[in-house]
Amino acid sequence: MACLPSDCLSNIFTFLQEDKIALRASILVNRQWCEYAIKHLWKEPFRLALALKENIDYGVRDRAKTGMLTEMLIISLINNEDKTKNNISQTPRKFALIPIPIFNYVAFIRRIDLQDLGLAMIEWCEYIFSKEYSRQTDSIKIRNAIFGTLLQRRVTRFTSNKPYKKDKIFIKEITARICKLLMIQILRLDYISIESASVSPRVKLSEILEAHFEESSQFSDITNDYMGIVSYPGAENCLSQVVDFSWRDTCPRAIQFVRDLSLIAKNLTRIVFGVRSHKSPEESTLAMAALHTLIEAQNALREFELYNFCINGANLINVLKQQKDTLIRLVFKNFIVTKLEYISEIGSLINLEELEFVGGTLESKDFWPISITRFQNLKFYQ
Repeated sequence: MACLPSDCLSNIFTFLQEDKIALRASILVNRQWCEYAIKHLWKEPFRLALALKENIDYGVRDRAKTGMLTEMLIISLINNEDKTKNNISQTPRKFALIPIPIFNYVAFIRRIDLQDLGLAMIEWCEYIFSKEYSRQTDSIKIRNAIFGTLLQRRVTRFTSNKPYKKDKIFIKEITARICKLLMIQILRLDYISIESASVSPRVKLSEILEAHFEESSQFSDITNDYMGIVSYPGAENCLSQVVDFSWRDTCPRAIQFVRDLSLIAKNLTRIVFGVRSHKSPEESTLAMAALHTLIEAQNALREFELYNFCINGANLINVLKQQKDTLIRLVFKNFIVTKLEYISEIGSLINLEELEFVGGTLESKDFWPISITRFQNLKFYQ
């Protein structure tokens, strides 16, 4: 098994790509298996780093794991930038303090959730300014070397947790710099999402993670920095290749991100939109308008899914009609329709192969306006 041909191993790991336990176990087999496992594990690095975030018992030790994995990625970014001699100028002595990564982890990235990106940055800062980390002289030197290399200036005053908590500009600078390097260095991004555990009623976060979602937290302070990746150099090339987008948190900055994304990402084949908590009517209206803009910008949308939303007008279906030549899958779950006439035009999406209405509420006694006989290619209907 340890000496299987490359094409066979590739198929095996493609099958195992969602099985994180099996992938981690494969790292210990040999170098070849390790490379395949690392490639799949690091497709979504921030989800990997925050694998335990939904555990109510997430504590200091889990934070250390998150911090170490995030730091591995940051070191990989720095190492790549040094190789290209682009933007970062540094002395050999400073760079010698930063370990050389075993793999180019950045090259494996294919999926990013923006909320996880921001949360990983904050958890990394909490980790490197912790008492345990700060007791190690070598760790402090590495930390300051990373800061100095990223910011291109000498950093020595951040030697305790207190200054970090008070200096909001510093963490914003670090986050923005890391996001810029990500946009420049990611070879191809297939999937991007905005999903937050803080708005899921089914998830109870641990106390130390819950603190990040307070309005005065450092996590809130860096929202514009990680949500602003569309404006960073390299973003147009990186984000233009995205084919799958999931949006479940409609905060004002996320709405602006979707507007900006519609100017770059024209080849989305799948869009998922769902709100996990009650939003104000104004925010819902702005979110739906941004969603319409994103749909209209696509060249060949194939799948659309809507969750936990009220359809109170015909605009959404009218926008989807523009994608009728390519749209083959339409899913509505836990939705509300105030008038059936608002969804009657679904019948014009004649190329649909899958059509699902699950857990919906129809605030109308009108006759169901959609006949499945209109869909000649329909393979699944619920």
